[in-house]
Order: sequence, then structure tokens, then C-alpha cells
Amino acid sequence: MIIKKRKGLNNMKRFYLLVLIIIMVCITAFGEEIKLKIDGIYKTKTMNMETMNESDKDTLVKKVKNFYKEMKTFRGQFKEEIYLSFIEQTQFLTGSFMFKKEQYFRLETEENDRQLIISDGEVLWTYLIDDGICYKRTIKSAEDINALFEILPIGDFDLNFNVNSSENAEFYLLELNLKDEIQKNISFEKIIYVLNKKNLNPELVYLWTKDGRILKLLFSNTEMNQELDDSQFKFEVPEKVEVIEY
Repeated sequence: MIIKKRKGLNNMKRFYLLVLIIIMVCITAFGEEIKLKIDGIYKTKTMNMETMNESDKDTLVKKVKNFYKEMKTFRGQFKEEIYLSFIEQTQFLTGSFMFKKEQYFRLETEENDRQLIISDGEVLWTYLIDDGICYKRTIKSAEDINALFEILPIGDFDLNFNVNSSENAEFYLLELNLKDEIQKNISFEKIIYVLNKKNLNPELVYLWTKDGRILKLLFSNTEMNQELDDSQFKFEVPEKVEVIEY
């Protein structure tokens, strides 16, 4: 294991892209049909939506907040589309994830440019498998780590966002727009959650960042509150892998 400390701008930019929502940018391309599939599924699931009145909206917000407050674990598979306005490119990735309270999570991308992101609540590891490089960062120093937890409606999101809600026969839609007076370190200025009415599991999440990124997440095979052993969130650096600390 080779350990280095780097502060180079290119490496920091690369790391930030890796860590920002689900959270990295990889070059795994799935073709135009995947891009269309995500938007197509969104349109299908949100057909015939009707705006909820204030009373029903408040009831739904409370229900969602209580549900995710009680959530202990969440795992599944995802496909993600990321539009980067500053380079005018759309990139795609797919993989699996595990989330556990107290900032435990594990994310693996598939196909080309394989990557693994693991947090044990104290250290964040980003392992670029094909490059043989591993980034190490303490959770306390990773200010952008909050973006990982904003992909779900966790916490008092209605304090920082204006909330609009609608529903159809199968799904709820929550649209969150960042309040003008909020100056906190919030990663996204707008979020849309499409939640299954039966179990409140997320089906789709759309996120708009302040710096011009648009992220579209499609979840599948999701499970909540299944037992996940803490060993799933431990990382051992493979031999001959370069470790870069920030």
C-alpha cells in the first residue's frame, strides 16, 4: 500500500465529482435508450398527477418524515444520469448501494470504470478499481458528504425547502424548492421525489445542484430495514494500491 497526500487542483476536482451524489462521475455509457428510459419511466409514473391541498400535503410531509426517521437500512440498485452544464455532457452510471444510519454506506458501480465508495461513519473511501487508486478522507472533512443523504427525504426537509405535493393512484410526488432565505450548506436547489404509495420507497429522484448539475436517479430492487452487518461497510486497502489522503 502506497500512501500519499495530495492537494493538486485536478485531483480535488476529480474527487469532488466522485463524491457528489451517489456520488461520482464515471464514464460508463449505457446508450441513449437508458437516458430515454429514465425520463420515460418518470413520465409514466407521474401521469394524471393531481395537486394535493394544504392539509393533505402537511399530512403527507409528516408521514414521509416519520417514515424515514424510523428507517434503519436501505439497499438496492440504481441507474443514474448526470448532466454537467459546465462541460455540456451527460454521463451515466449504474450499480448497487447500501445505506445504514450513522453515515454508513457502500456504493459500487458496474460495467466500465468500476468504483467502490465506502463509509464506516468515520472514514470515506473511494476506490478506483481499474486505476488501482484509492482516495481516503475523514467524514468530518468531507463537507460535500451531506449530498449523499439528500437523495432521500430524510430529516426536516420542509424547514429548508418550500414543498409542493401531488399524487395519482400509485405514487406521491414531492417537489422541494430551496427557500430564498436559506444560506446553509445545502447541496441542491431543487429536488423531486417520486414515492411509491404502498411503502413510501423512492422510485425516482431528480436533483438540481447549484453549480449546474442535473441528476436523475432510478431505483430498483429496493429493500428497507433489512439486517446489514457492519462488516459490509469496512474497507481493506488491496496490495499495491495507491492511497491518496485529503
